[in-house]
Amino acid sequence: CAQGHGSQKRLRMQKNSSQSLNSSLLGVVLNGGKSRRMGRDKSTLATRDGSVFLDVATRRFDGVCGQLVLSVGADNTTLETKETLQIIRDRHVGCGPLGGISSCINHALAHGFEACFFTPIDMPFLTRKHLLRLRDQWISSPKRIACAFNESRSSIEPLFSIIPTSFSQAIEQSIHSSRLSVEHWITEHRPLSVPIDASALKNINQPKDYDRIRATNPQ
Repeated sequence: CAQGHGSQKRLRMQKNSSQSLNSSLLGVVLNGGKSRRMGRDKSTLATRDGSVFLDVATRRFDGVCGQLVLSVGADNTTLETKETLQIIRDRHVGCGPLGGISSCINHALAHGFEACFFTPIDMPFLTRKHLLRLRDQWISSPKRIACAFNESRSSIEPLFSIIPTSFSQAIEQSIHSSRLSVEHWITEHRPLSVPIDASALKNINQPKDYDRIRATNPQ
């Protein structure tokens, strides 16, 4: 019937639109911190099954984005020859995560991507399921920032977020004004807040955190 054909056509159009937005996302693994508390590069930490954090962080992006890059600090040379991922170095030295985010947003803008999908290297319990949940919410309103929301803390997780490249100038202005808090900057722009299990948002900052997760097995 005509109604059935119309429904099928709408479904195809929605699927094609989602696939188009999917390919326009640049996935970013954030690894720009100096890991002072941990005492070693977090990307090389191993889970119980032997997978290093970088493997875990890249594996969960499978089928989620059009391309994947690794964001590192300006002075990080340890990954130069070890990884096949394209490396994006911070252009803003000493500006913390916002500097890395800005560098990746500008790279994405120059290469025709609509947005960057950021996840931190030190959240090994995030899975593809969590990434898809955030991505699907962003697809419903792709001009806005989408950000994970930790209900147990009643706050956003700013480094697990999707930021459209249209915010590139706003980020640069914040950096030049020395307003470097990613959480404050995202909150100012009224993001889509997407609830994510608090257990998936645990980050590993110091050796005692790492010792605890060695008894578990991130996917």
